Amino acid sequence: MAVCIPLYPPFPLTIANFFSVSNVGWDRGYQHTAYFLDYLEERFGEGTVRRLNEKLRRHEYKDKSFWSELLGQSVDELYGDYVEKSKCYE
Repeated sequence: MAVCIPLYPPFPLTIANFFSVSNVGWDRGYQHTAYFLDYLEERFGEGTVRRLNEKLRRHEYKDKSFWSELLGQSVDELYGDYVEKSKCYE
């Protein structure tokens, strides 16, 4: 029996293709974080992850302000949006 994995594009290859995102956090390992960062790059445009990285290099990480200053929402809100969007592909 062959296993088919959707190709990107036209089918987004997200964490939801492999397991439920609702049971994990964005920071629960490299794979989870990578898919979440990919979602942010797609949602906020090219260079988003680069801006996040640059801010981390130059400033102390403060959870409450870090995400909202760059993306306008807390990381919990952003991840919640990601989880909701990923449900479309389950």
